[in-house]
Amino acid sequence: MSKRINIHADDIPAHVNPIPTATVIGNLLVTSAISGMDVKTNSFSPDKDAQMGMAFRHLRRILELANFSLDDVAKLTLYFADPADRSFANRHWLEMFPDEHSRPARQALKGELPKGCFLHIDCIAMKG
Repeated sequence: MSKRINIHADDIPAHVNPIPTATVIGNLLVTSAISGMDVKTNSFSPDKDAQMGMAFRHLRRILELANFSLDDVAKLTLYFADPADRSFANRHWLEMFPDEHSRPARQALKGELPKGCFLHIDCIAMKG
């Protein structure tokens, strides 16, 4: 029996490829790319702030499903279609991690994202 537990949910966008939304092994959670796709419409909002907010809400939901908390997040990698859009993500980042002395590491990169997608989030979390 595998010690790997995959995370899937109907309220989180599924991947086109045969990969899980996230995987838990022991006290480690690693996500696949998390986008701000609206699962009800199966599309990306053209509103950058709304789409990025949705991506961060999907991240929260994945953590919840895996029984992890925001305090368990060690690092986020943000992939932007346009790196100039960091300000849209920063608002949601600060809402999620308001304490400047207790934030995870973060890296931002330019990524080749699906058409209409402004942000992908990758997360590494570990229970202490």
